[in-house]
Amino acid sequence: MSRSESPEEKQRRVLEAFRAKVEILEGWAAEGVPEGREVPKTHAALRRWGGPDGSLAQWSDPLIDRPNVGKYPDLTERYQQALRNIELRLRKSKRGRLGDLEAALAVLRRENDALRVQNASLIGLLDQRERRIVLLEDLAKAHKLPVPPPVGSTSTKSPR
Repeated sequence: MSRSESPEEKQRRVLEAFRAKVEILEGWAAEGVPEGREVPKTHAALRRWGGPDGSLAQWSDPLIDRPNVGKYPDLTERYQQALRNIELRLRKSKRGRLGDLEAALAVLRRENDALRVQNASLIGLLDQRERRIVLLEDLAKAHKLPVPPPVGSTSTKSPR
């Protein structure tokens, strides 16, 4: 964005780029992905993708293309449908079994990435819980209150 570009101009430029990217991907879904071209398979990749020739605008705000609650839900749905159609086309292509395996691998990688994010979130929540338990135990000891044993423990001594 140039310094002289107004917020309205930037919004219009991003909308035009989003629309153009979706139309390109819809074309690829119908006619096949040209040899050597990369398909932006995630929303983050779509935001960074400049199109086949690199001339389309990029954006960083995930609210532009967030499913269901984004700024342009109709374009987001079209993008997701184009991706599904591209994957279907690739699976049905002449590449046969190798194409099926690559598609399955891509799905598994996406699921793995989602599980990694979920795991990191759960570890963070567990860490918060542990810190709260230690704080509550310290408060109980400071007020000379009995500290119950940890859940699931048969020992009367806290491991902390």
